Amino acid sequence: MKILSSGIDSDGREFFKLLPTDTEDLWHFYNFLFEGDVITTKTQRKVTRESSTGSTASTVKTTVLTIEVKEIEYNPGDELIRIGGVNIKQNKIVKLNAHHTVEIYVQKAFTIAKEEWDLVSKETLKEACDPSATADVAAIVLKEGLAHLCVITPSMTLLQAKIQLSIPRKRKGSTGHEKSMKKFFEQILQSALRTFRFDIIKCIIIASPGFINEQLYNYMIQESTKNNYKEIVNLKDKFIICHSSDGHKGALSEVLANPSVISKLENTKSVEQVRLWDKFQETIANNEELAYYGPNYIMYAAEQQAIDHLLITDSVFRSKDLLERKKYVKLVEDVKESGTNVTIFSTMHDSGEDLNGLGGVAAILRYPLQLPEDFESDKSDDSDSDFDDNNDFNFTDNNNNNND
Repeated sequence: MKILSSGIDSDGREFFKLLPTDTEDLWHFYNFLFEGDVITTKTQRKVTRESSTGSTASTVKTTVLTIEVKEIEYNPGDELIRIGGVNIKQNKIVKLNAHHTVEIYVQKAFTIAKEEWDLVSKETLKEACDPSATADVAAIVLKEGLAHLCVITPSMTLLQAKIQLSIPRKRKGSTGHEKSMKKFFEQILQSALRTFRFDIIKCIIIASPGFINEQLYNYMIQESTKNNYKEIVNLKDKFIICHSSDGHKGALSEVLANPSVISKLENTKSVEQVRLWDKFQETIANNEELAYYGPNYIMYAAEQQAIDHLLITDSVFRSKDLLERKKYVKLVEDVKESGTNVTIFSTMHDSGEDLNGLGGVAAILRYPLQLPEDFESDKSDDSDSDFDDNNDFNFTDNNNNNND
């Protein structure tokens, strides 16, 4: 995300003019965009005019529109965000208070203004504009005939390409299987060269069942050496070859939970959440009195200034209940003032989903706490705990037609 300009508008709202540069920027934008915000951007509007004879003609006009946000439509991984709202500035084409939907996508500039930029919104914007926060880990997860090429960022795992090819079975005296696998590997190699940002990437994970991972690695290095693909050759010592149970994107979660993989990703930003989540699990297992989860427990621990590290998901800041959202923003502000570390988990990672299963908020404490006798536990805190007697995790899967 690039900040093109910033300032205070004529109504006293602080604004930023922004340019999303990739799909992850849209995810960040979604996480600081709320009902009541003001968006200004170019859009198109169908205009119908009636002649003196009573006939009508319609044309599509481009205009700059300023709307107050009423509705937000976005699915993570999509390449655009639809924002519905009402026009709040005089316009020759669109009447005041008329409803309109604008679309924000990569490389389309827009301005967002808020009555108040809270701490979480500003930090989300700051993270989006930090070049070092971009994807520094690439991954190829595959099985025979199917490969998914992804990049892993601190916020999410993005699918860059999917390769699918029919591979015939091995038959004695036939070279069909070998030729098809070579074609399959070549398609993966060329797709990696097209889609991966080798100026940023620090390592590439290749994960598969069996030995296909090693076969692909050997093929990529041999062909890259022969064809002088320096991007690959320069990273040949930075490949991580590991096992996965499947060739689908979802198998990356088990790969990233592997301690040997985590240790090799030590200098990347992509595993920060995984490491912290593992630490929380270890605390639950070994020092249960130092691990709290659930809103009421966390709020009490914050009042006692006992939290060493707060773990909180981005989803709690998207609550449609404004008071609920403000409660969590204040929690983050208060604990930071007392020197607490705060990590906002993305629900686009499995660890963020797991944390959501515990109420969206957890903490590692500085010291044990004695709960008061009148303490009211969270509603979910009953005999059906998310942990068994051995403290192991037992998670359950918890507008009109005037569009652009």
